[in-house]
Amino acid sequence: MRRRIYVAPSHTLTVAGPKIPLAEGISKPNIQVVTLAGQTFEIPMKGKLRNLQAMSDDELVAFTKAYCNEHKIVKRSQLEKSDNSLYLTLTKRDLVNQVFGQFKKREVLLVGGKTFSIPIDLKGNKNWLAMSDAILEDLVRAHKESGGSITDLRKKYGGLEVVVRGKGIVKKVYRVQIHREVVLGDNSFFIPLDITGKRNWDAMSDDKLVEFVNSYCEVNRISKKSILERKLSGAHHVLRKRKLIAQVFPYAEHEDIEIRGRVFRIPHDGKRSRSWKNMDLNELRDFAKLYCEVKGYTSGDLANKEPGLWVSLKNRGLLDQVFPRKYTEQVLDKEKFTIPLHKDGKRIAWDMVDDDLLIRFAKSYCIHNGITKKSELKRRNVAVYLELRRRNLVNVVFGYSKSIRIELAGETFVIPLDSKRSRNWKGMENDQVEKFAKAFCKHYNITKPSALERKDGTLYYELTRRDLLDRIFSEIRSAQKTSALSDIADALTKF
Repeated sequence: MRRRIYVAPSHTLTVAGPKIPLAEGISKPNIQVVTLAGQTFEIPMKGKLRNLQAMSDDELVAFTKAYCNEHKIVKRSQLEKSDNSLYLTLTKRDLVNQVFGQFKKREVLLVGGKTFSIPIDLKGNKNWLAMSDAILEDLVRAHKESGGSITDLRKKYGGLEVVVRGKGIVKKVYRVQIHREVVLGDNSFFIPLDITGKRNWDAMSDDKLVEFVNSYCEVNRISKKSILERKLSGAHHVLRKRKLIAQVFPYAEHEDIEIRGRVFRIPHDGKRSRSWKNMDLNELRDFAKLYCEVKGYTSGDLANKEPGLWVSLKNRGLLDQVFPRKYTEQVLDKEKFTIPLHKDGKRIAWDMVDDDLLIRFAKSYCIHNGITKKSELKRRNVAVYLELRRRNLVNVVFGYSKSIRIELAGETFVIPLDSKRSRNWKGMENDQVEKFAKAFCKHYNITKPSALERKDGTLYYELTRRDLLDRIFSEIRSAQKTSALSDIADALTKF
């Protein structure tokens, strides 16, 4: 919390003590006299606030010391809380140490019966970097001789462990053995150790590591990677990291699986995964059939549990042989249709039906049920309708006219249609399109191109594409003017 000290001009006390000279350039009306701890100080003012920046370093230090004595402040944090502006001014001028003095420069540390003088920095922390390597080594040896480990060194002295490790002192003091001899059968191996005395598998070459692990597995009768990982986890991790595990546990070229008395040989790839694509077609089909019968798997279960096998069956066209598809028979107008079902055996799989069978079934279904419109088929059998629409076969079933007759302004026009029953302007000549457009505008009383665009956008863009738009509407405007003049003439005649 920021606190400011104000002293009214009338509250002036004169106490014997050294008088600090005023800073230059400060006039008497802008000064307040403050008495602290028996000393009188003249503080420059800027309006109603103290102008501490106008005080010299000596003035500021003397004033702060008197202020701290008056309020019994002994710590920097106390001054910061009591008068933050004064503390910030001291900090900017690097005068805090002159007020509170330097910290202790040395601290005596007793380690293993020996005394060490540790330098202290300005923040009160032990300055290990200021010590010589010889003294640091003596300190670490004293710590070791007193039964302390590297972990204890880190916990008790904090930054000391980092400093001595970086200087190589930990390695020099704690590392008594560089290698450890291990005898396996008739072979002897030297395992490198780290500074903590643990086996350093990373320091071993590939050949030495593989040779040691092979001997270890042979002596301890280890035949599986999981057992090696449990008993020798460090070596197992390094083997896997260096991709050397296959030299200890070679991959089998195939795997024999027995199902109901029949043995199937499943080939492996280079990663010890089952290579279904390299398996004989008939062998793969028979294996999948028996495997799914024993497990009770459907096609969906196999896809979830054994996706590699399921994908191989699908890619090689064996799914229908392993999971035979069920069919349903329907008779429409004495014609018999055999239609496949979905895997659940209930719904018809129209997506598995070819175009010819789908068209024949839809036509027979419409005749049998008296359906003459697409909307009726959609209402009665939406699955068939959607499949026809997906394949763009609806018009093949119901048929469609190749043209449409339109009557406009007393004239009849025949407009050709495309396969989607849209007007096929490409099948008309320019004069035919122009004649139809004039009749269309006359019928709907259209006099502007924008009105035609709103009423029939396709006709508008076709006229634009053929450069007929301006000619048509110029004739319409001319006809309007002629009609207007004729009406005026008739009116004048009557008048």
